[in-house]
Amino acid sequence: MGFPRFAIIMHKNDVTMLTSIIMNGSNDAIVNKRGMVTIPKAIRDKFGLKEGSRIFFMAIDGTLEIIPYRTIEEIESACTVTKEEMGRVFDEDHQTELRLENEKQ
Repeated sequence: MGFPRFAIIMHKNDVTMLTSIIMNGSNDAIVNKRGMVTIPKAIRDKFGLKEGSRIFFMAIDGTLEIIPYRTIEEIESACTVTKEEMGRVFDEDHQTELRLENEKQ
C-alpha cells in the first residue's frame, strides 16, 4: 500500500457531487469468495463486537451501513432520560395529537 487509496461515496440520486475519503488501509476489508468479511479489530473494539454479535446490514442512499444489534439493557444504559420522563413525554405528545384531531373535526 505505497499510495493512498480512495473510496468514492455517492450521495442521493447519484448526483455528480462525490466525496472522496483517503483510506489508510486500517479500516477496510475484502469480501472473500464466500461473501465473508472480517471487521477490523479497531472497529470491533470500538463497537463492542465479539464472536456471536449480531449485526444488521442496511443500504441507505447508496451506502452500506452496518448496525450492531443492542439489547434493551444496553439501550437503556446509554439513555440519559428516565423511563418516567420518557413516559411523560409520550403521554403529552399523545394528548396533543388527540387535541389536534378533535380540533380538525
